[in-house]
Amino acid sequence: MVVVKNLFGVNNMQTFKTFYENLNQKILYVTIGISGSGKSTYLNKNFNKDVIISPDNIRRDLTGDINNQTQNKLIWESMVPELIIQKLNKYNEVALDATNLNASNVKSLLLSIKNEHENLKTVALVWKPNLDISKERVKKDIENNIDRANIPDDAIAWQAKQFYKNKQNLLSQFDTVKYINN
Repeated sequence: MVVVKNLFGVNNMQTFKTFYENLNQKILYVTIGISGSGKSTYLNKNFNKDVIISPDNIRRDLTGDINNQTQNKLIWESMVPELIIQKLNKYNEVALDATNLNASNVKSLLLSIKNEHENLKTVALVWKPNLDISKERVKKDIENNIDRANIPDDAIAWQAKQFYKNKQNLLSQFDTVKYINN
């Protein structure tokens, strides 16, 4: 056992409590951006794969096809929240690799998770849409047989439009917002 004396001053229990709470802080990172913006690449470079939750991967495992959208309700209302809670019980940080979220879905998701983890800190990792780059990345990945959702150009354009339309409402759901450069 390690004993530390006077680390924060003689009777500064509040500072110690704050330090301890921050040490055990649970953080949920949620990616926000259109298809092909670099979200998955960023998470794979900056997070342990064990803490990343990918609805695309869940979709592939559940239906056999990453492009099959028929089980989205089950995935988003049941499986994703359950996986986040499980991983937060094991790790201090969890990253949700999400695309094209809307404010009401995020609000429901965060409320359900905060019921289990009251002091959860939520961080939005945001990629501003760049249609040309995103369309090119998706096209190139598909040509190179990368296992990813094959999103048509018009759907990517629609995602960008929705991003700007819902941005303020969506981002207001998070404790912290961090913009990531492409």
